[in-house]
Amino acid sequence: MSERMIDPHAASLDPPMRVRTHAQRQSHRASLQAQAAHHRRCEAANALQTKSLFAYVHGAAESERKRLANALHDELGGVLTSAKADLHWLRQSAGDDETVQQRFDRLAKAIDEAVAIERHAVESLRPSLLDHLGLGAALDWYIRGVAERSQLACRCGQVDPADAVPTDRAIIVYRLVQEAMANVLDAARSSRFELSIVRDDGGLRLHLEEDTDSFAEGLPKLHQQRLASMRQRAEALGGSLEVRRPGAGGTQIEVVFPATA
Repeated sequence: MSERMIDPHAASLDPPMRVRTHAQRQSHRASLQAQAAHHRRCEAANALQTKSLFAYVHGAAESERKRLANALHDELGGVLTSAKADLHWLRQSAGDDETVQQRFDRLAKAIDEAVAIERHAVESLRPSLLDHLGLGAALDWYIRGVAERSQLACRCGQVDPADAVPTDRAIIVYRLVQEAMANVLDAARSSRFELSIVRDDGGLRLHLEEDTDSFAEGLPKLHQQRLASMRQRAEALGGSLEVRRPGAGGTQIEVVFPATA
C-alpha cells in the first residue's frame, strides 16, 4: 500500500485552523489578482491617454504647419511674383546699358533664389503633393530630393497602393519616413536607403531599409527618440513597427497599418 504524504504543519492544525489558513491564502491570491487586473487597466488607460495626447499634438502641429505653408505661399509668393514682373518691366525700359543690365541679372537671380527658398519652405511645412496627388507621389518627391542633396543612394519602390490612404493618415506616414531619413542622414554611415509600400492583408506594409545600423541602441539619444516617435506614429495609425537586423547587415524597419482608420 502506498503511503500518502502529509504536511506535518498542516497535520498539526486542528480542522478550523486549516480552514482559516486556506481561506486566507485564497483571499491573498484574489487580492493579488485584483491588483494585477488594476495595473493592467491602468496601463491600458495610460496607453490610450498617450495615444490621444499624441493625436492632439500631431493634429495641432500639422494644422499650424499647413497654416504657415499657406501664408508663405499666398503672401510671400505673391510678393516675389509681383517683384519679378516689375523687374521684367524695368529691364525692358532701361535700354541697353550693360552695367544696368548686369544689375538686373543679379536681381533676377536673387529673386529666383528667393522663390526657390519659399517653395522649399512651403513643401517642408506641408507637401502640396500629399494633398493633390497622394502619399506615393509625395514620398517619391521627398526621397528624390534627399538623394539630390546628399551622397545617399535613395530608391522608392512600389508605392501605388499608398495613394488610397486618407490625407490625415498619409501625413503621419510621411512624417515617419522623414524621421527615419533624419536618423540615416545624421548617422552618416549609410550609402543606400530604400522605401516601398505594399498591400498586406487588407492593410499596408511600409518597408524601410538601409545598409548600416542607423537605428542601433548605442547611437545618440536623439536617434532613439526619433525611433520612439516613429513607433508612436505607427501606433497612432493603429499599426505596429518592427526593427530587424538581418544577418547580412543593415537595418530593416517594417510598419504595418490599416489603410483607413
